[in-house]
Amino acid sequence: MQNRFKTFLYCVFSIAPWIMLAVSSPAAENIQIESGGIALVSDGNIAQSKEASLKDAFKNAVKQIIENGTFNVDFARHQNILEDKIYSDASAYISNFRIITEEMVQETVEGLEKPLTFYKVSVEISIAVSILHNDLKKLGLIINAEGSEKSVTLTITDIYDYSDFIKLKNFLKELKGVKEIFYRTFARGRIIIGIKTSYDTSALKDTITSKELDGLKVEATDVSGDVINLKIIKHVPESSPIKDFGDKFNQGKEKN
Repeated sequence: MQNRFKTFLYCVFSIAPWIMLAVSSPAAENIQIESGGIALVSDGNIAQSKEASLKDAFKNAVKQIIENGTFNVDFARHQNILEDKIYSDASAYISNFRIITEEMVQETVEGLEKPLTFYKVSVEISIAVSILHNDLKKLGLIINAEGSEKSVTLTITDIYDYSDFIKLKNFLKELKGVKEIFYRTFARGRIIIGIKTSYDTSALKDTITSKELDGLKVEATDVSGDVINLKIIKHVPESSPIKDFGDKFNQGKEKN
């Protein structure tokens, strides 16, 4: 219920983000924005609920700034990183705020006899754009400006099946920031390819390793400059000749 109510509130504020200070680039010192937050009142602790609703408003404000295009971030692809590294500490990017309205509201929840009480706030917030921009850049989430592609080398080891290489290549081709793929060297179990990309090297590494490709997992073993070393991990099915042999071998060792 709480998540549904928060989603509703966030949608309301997202429809009209109400940017009150026009900003053309992240070089501006602050962006002012109105945002809203809501939190469940638990055990009658109003002060704690008010603090939680403010944190929710801060998170929604930072999320709006990132998703409205102020920064060149592929937020849909990097949602997990943003949640863990940016939104979880959104108050670090708030330089000032003013509460416009605050109230307690009640919602009836199906299956519960008594309605739940929520603390709801509307807040005018100043976001320190330069601090947010620097943290996004450190995480490698800001895509380079159009026309400023860079070359990144991928060294892929433990890859023996051509079909696995095709899976990886097709995945790379679908990435928004990958402009071109070209081949450098092929050897048994080791392939080196070059990529022209608008991604930062760190962001490209995180994007590649965050997905599982039809039974394959790509793991980064090292990143140095514009070179990313990757290793292919192939999952063995629950029932396969290799796994069955391994299970029987281990059982024999236990008996001995």
